[in-house]
Amino acid sequence: MQESKYKRINTKSLFEEFKSSLENLDLAEEGLRLSRRELYKPGDDILEEPGLDLKDVAADECDTVYVIDRNSMSILTCHRDFEKLRFPTHIPGALAPVVQNPEGIAVDENAVYVIGTFRVPEGGKKEGLVALGKKDLKVLWAVLKGPDGLPLKALTDLDIDSAGNLHVLEKGRHRVLKLSLSQAERSFSEIGRGELYKPENIYVDAEGALHVLDGKTGYFVFGADGSVEEREITSSIQEIVSRRRAHDSRKNMYLISETEKSLRFLKHIEENSPDSEGIFKGTYLSKPVDSQVQKTRWYRFLLEGSFPRGTKVEFRYYISDKLLEENELKELSESEWEEGLPGSSAVQGEEKRDALFRTEFEGRYLWFRTTLTGTEKLSPTVSSVTVFFPKVSYLDYLPSVYREDPANRDFLESFLAIFESLFFETDFEIDHLGRYLDAAGTPPEFLEWLGVWVAASQGRGDQGDRKKVPEAKQREFISRAVPLYRERGTREGLKNLIFLYTGKNPIIVENIPAGCIKENQDQKNENKKGNQYQKNGNQKGNANQNNETREGNEILERKKFLFFPPEAARVKLPAGKGTDKREISLHDVLFGGEKFSFFVFFNEALAEAELELIRNIIEEEKPAHTTCKIKVLEPWFCLDGHTYLGENTRLKRPEFLLGKHSVLGRDTALGAENGPDVAEGNLETGIMLIQPGPVTSSRDLDNLNRGFGHARK
Repeated sequence: MQESKYKRINTKSLFEEFKSSLENLDLAEEGLRLSRRELYKPGDDILEEPGLDLKDVAADECDTVYVIDRNSMSILTCHRDFEKLRFPTHIPGALAPVVQNPEGIAVDENAVYVIGTFRVPEGGKKEGLVALGKKDLKVLWAVLKGPDGLPLKALTDLDIDSAGNLHVLEKGRHRVLKLSLSQAERSFSEIGRGELYKPENIYVDAEGALHVLDGKTGYFVFGADGSVEEREITSSIQEIVSRRRAHDSRKNMYLISETEKSLRFLKHIEENSPDSEGIFKGTYLSKPVDSQVQKTRWYRFLLEGSFPRGTKVEFRYYISDKLLEENELKELSESEWEEGLPGSSAVQGEEKRDALFRTEFEGRYLWFRTTLTGTEKLSPTVSSVTVFFPKVSYLDYLPSVYREDPANRDFLESFLAIFESLFFETDFEIDHLGRYLDAAGTPPEFLEWLGVWVAASQGRGDQGDRKKVPEAKQREFISRAVPLYRERGTREGLKNLIFLYTGKNPIIVENIPAGCIKENQDQKNENKKGNQYQKNGNQKGNANQNNETREGNEILERKKFLFFPPEAARVKLPAGKGTDKREISLHDVLFGGEKFSFFVFFNEALAEAELELIRNIIEEEKPAHTTCKIKVLEPWFCLDGHTYLGENTRLKRPEFLLGKHSVLGRDTALGAENGPDVAEGNLETGIMLIQPGPVTSSRDLDNLNRGFGHARK
């Protein structure tokens, strides 16, 4: 009896590969589903006062909203879940010492960025961009010139993306300037100089694409990959795109009203998108599935996914020995497509649909068409389509006498098909049992079972309140379990495991006192020298030299990762209540007093879920007698702290030439030594450094002006 084969389409890439056409469906990671559209539901005004004159709005990573009020020359803050807030330093007139006419605002985790007209020394005025501290509105830096060295002209809007790039709309020169805030040397680059003629507003969406509304040429979307798309503005969105707005982490919108007296909240919602006839329906048409054999009798098909009540999934197919082109396939009449799923198929449940192909249709190629129908909120999802071939019949197991009469043969074959459908899946699983032992091919529901064989769950599975690790990471660990376990309990093994699950590269430091290393190294040197001398006295000098070179290389390699201060290095601790001043070794300050401990440092921020996952990995992979601490390195330089050259520090020669060689530490504000008498001609990059005095009330308006200065060349 011929063995049954199958073709399974169960990943996004396979659905894309076999796609001939797609209508009103999305190819998501979970499978085929109805296309979704984003809408905004009008909400209440969350900030409304008669005396407000709101100019621009922005939201930070905590969904706190910042609004510029030109009437009070201040920055108002609020949160949609709380009452309106006012930071102590965001008092009326707080912006007046810096900005005469604010035009726009953007916020990130480090600073508040404001564009507008600045007050400069000697009563002058210039347009530019200024960065203010979030806590106290202290001026950190400012930019007055563009990439071409010309003064900035008519800055009207700005926004910041998740990658730390600040986009500033320079209406006076018909362009958008992009400033990377993550680089030490801040410099602008141009976007859209050729496409824009009368730009009015910009904003950056969640995918990092820049949207620009041009009053003359239309609506442009500049992708993060450099692509440019021109869109038409319909009357329904004209009101929104032409006004200042901001989006929070949940994609909700904050919109300044036309009167500029209130801030409106628009809730972001997603729903299924209807087709051209207003029906929530979509269709997937496949390319041919090739059996490689002419006149193939196709056996059965299986659809897996999620089919909630109130939704419908249809499956039609066409079989032929002739390979049709795509246009020929679309010209087939509806009657030529055979219905595979009857209307009563919903009784099969909400997770699968299956049926047999009609035996009278034979052919090498099979095309299928899947139609999904849902509602505004509900959508069926097809995660996999499996086609089995060739036809396998239980009639082949019976004596040939049962196949002699055509009429009796067809009836008996149809009757036995009932039992075939009941036992087929069991027989198929037995025949293909080997796939359950393959990390790449085992079904998701058996992945954790397979992982138990190599301890892959290890606290990284869905146990208790632990966050479940992505399926792809689990499969990768299972496939690499043997080489990873060879390194278990070592620094390199722990580093590789953390990188596999999180993509983060840790720095692992073991707490080994310098004295122990020196004693062991000296003893090792003496033993090697003695053994080498006894073995061959004539080559003693060369052997010692080779040993010293090898040992020196080992020490240099170790110093790349370890820092062991000598015992003589002491730190004085301040006197406490009822205690005198005392000293403690620098080694204990950095690494603690425990002997069997190690430290895992990270040079980039970690989410809480990642941190919890790393803790679980370390707890189950470290040697039983050791302790561990985790530390995220901050990008600043401080004495008696965890400072690693090339990781969280930048050292330069002692010269100051802003924009070329200088690197400023975090939370740094510098001022010109000679104050406001520096000539404007000495400006090289257009970046102005400002050192204001403390602004404690609106009466200190002149205090900030006296601190203005420019960097000398």
